[in-house]
Amino acid sequence: MSDFDLQTLYNFRPAHYLCENCLALLMRPPWPSRAGENPQCPVCRVEYIPTERYDAWSAADYLAWSGYHLKFEGLLDHCKRLAHAVTADSYGKPNPPLRQALAALGHARHFVHFVSYGISELFVGALKIVAQRIPVRGIVANVDGERMLD
Repeated sequence: MSDFDLQTLYNFRPAHYLCENCLALLMRPPWPSRAGENPQCPVCRVEYIPTERYDAWSAADYLAWSGYHLKFEGLLDHCKRLAHAVTADSYGKPNPPLRQALAALGHARHFVHFVSYGISELFVGALKIVAQRIPVRGIVANVDGERMLD
């Protein structure tokens, strides 16, 4: 494992936008690729059509107005809290994976996106609690749909 140093911290660039259609994390807003082409999401290729209010170069303003801009205040402190949640306890013993996952969910600020093969009722309950304050979206395979609708 490589060391984490100041250069690593300097190079860290979190995503600043979500695609309105597929919710992909975007490092920068969609820009027109060539003259005359509308800005597109690089993942799902949805086009952002210019209007009188938002021209082809104003996709960032449109996404911010629509609530798809991610603002990070105290990013380093947030990262430190997440790192503390998934590292060893004060006795040097590693926290169980479920405790780490629940702690990370508790620290989420903007959204939770997840993919899972199966899911327990406990985790569904935890996600429902988190969904009371931030959007939660996920893909779960191998689930009995009738049982999960409750």
